[in-house]
Amino acid sequence: IVSVAWEQIEPSEDTFDFSCVDNILAASEKYEMPLTLIWFGTWKNGESSYPPVWVKRDFVRFFRAEAADGTPTNTISPFCEAACKADAKAFARLMAYIRDNDKKRWIQVIQVENEIGVFLDRDHCKSANKSYKGEPNAEFMAKAYARYINKVAKAGKKELALPMYANCWLPEGAKTGEYPLGGPSPELLRIYQQEAPEIDFLSPDIYADDFRGYCAKYSAPDILLFIPESQRVAGL
Repeated sequence: IVSVAWEQIEPSEDTFDFSCVDNILAASEKYEMPLTLIWFGTWKNGESSYPPVWVKRDFVRFFRAEAADGTPTNTISPFCEAACKADAKAFARLMAYIRDNDKKRWIQVIQVENEIGVFLDRDHCKSANKSYKGEPNAEFMAKAYARYINKVAKAGKKELALPMYANCWLPEGAKTGEYPLGGPSPELLRIYQQEAPEIDFLSPDIYADDFRGYCAKYSAPDILLFIPESQRVAGL
């Protein structure tokens, strides 16, 4: 598993540099190693750490999720259509480059974003508040994130239809605000299946002791079990 960040491939808007992908493909060829590629686009670990500087600096066009008192976070809001369009465009260019340059298809699976969600009770920005209809906060945020990543995945698949998945930072009893709310946690899997049909499977990052229990929750006739991350020694 290896990552490619949005900031690496689009350092300035509409100017692309795929040298990092070239390095990945060269290493794959050298070691004859098939890969899962992680797209660090709008989000990684519930925050927006890997978009390009031109995205990070623009708080108007690429507005952030906000706390209830209006305090902005470091997380681009999943209700930001401009961010979704820009992310999807960059991801599509990445997938087109892989299509045209990965001749032996070393890259076989794509993770779209990383551990999505917001470290709040929910997003309270203007666009989020306008969309909010009183549903449970986790479900409200899950729908927003699922629709966003579905658009990104769809744009990528138009260029190269590799299997794509989303991973999850498991709540594991954490309090609201201590984990990215709205990611594909066990109780929200069906929302993701409904709202993000371009995502082929949903995967847990298992750092919990109940390893087998989480495997069971992410394994069903219509759910493919794949574990992208785990602690060094698996639990029981």
